[in-house]
Amino acid sequence: LLALPVAWLLRRATWTSRAPALGVIAWHVLSASVLVAILFGAFAAIPEASGGHDEHNRLMFMEVCLLAVIFLAVVGAIVAKALVSSVREGSSQRRRHRQLLRLVGRADARLDAVLVDHASAAAYCVPGRGSHVVLTTAALAVLDDAQLAAVLAHEQAHLRGRHHLALAAGRILRRAFPWVPAFRWAHDEVARLVELIADDAAARQCDRQDLAAALVMLAADSRPVLPTTAF
Repeated sequence: LLALPVAWLLRRATWTSRAPALGVIAWHVLSASVLVAILFGAFAAIPEASGGHDEHNRLMFMEVCLLAVIFLAVVGAIVAKALVSSVREGSSQRRRHRQLLRLVGRADARLDAVLVDHASAAAYCVPGRGSHVVLTTAALAVLDDAQLAAVLAHEQAHLRGRHHLALAAGRILRRAFPWVPAFRWAHDEVARLVELIADDAAARQCDRQDLAAALVMLAADSRPVLPTTAF
C-alpha cells in the first residue's frame, strides 16, 4: 500500500508544490515507512512457536527464523552497498569538479562565487566540503544586478539547506531498490521540491519578478553545462 498506491497519490498531490518543505518531509517519511515495513515484515513472517514441542514444529520454526535472518541480511547488504557506492561516487565527482574549477575558474569576492569562462549561461552550486556557487561569464552577461542577486540567493539557499543530503537519502534507496515505485518517485519529487524551497528562500530576499526572469533566461540556454552533482 505504501510503496505504490499511497506513493502514487502523494505524487499527484498539488499541496506539495505550495509547501515544498513539508512535501520533502512527507516523501522521506513515506520512504522510511516502506523500508521499515519491509524489515518488520520479516519478523511478522516468523510464526509463534507451537504449544507442542515435537521435532517437526521446532524445525519449521527454526527454518523460518533462518529465512527471516537471511532476508534481513540481504536487505541490509543491498542498502549498505548502495550507501557506500553513492557516497563514493558523489564525493569523487565533486572532488574532480572542484579540481577542474581550480584550473579554469577564478574566485570573485564581490559575488562570493567562482566565475568560469563559458558561452552557456549557467549558475549552479557544488555542495559538500568546500562548497561554492559557480557562475559562467555568459550568465553575468544576460542577467542584470537584481536578477543576479536572486540567482545567488537561490544557490546559497541550496548550500545553507544542505539539500544534497535530502537528495542523497532518496538516491540511495532508489539505487538499492529500483523496482520499488515509491523510492523512484521520492527521489524525483524531492529533487523538484528542493528547487522550489530554494526559490521561496530567494523570493523572500529579492523581487519575485526578478527571480522568475532570471530562471527563464537561464533555462532558455540550450547548452547546459551543469555537472551531475550540482544544483
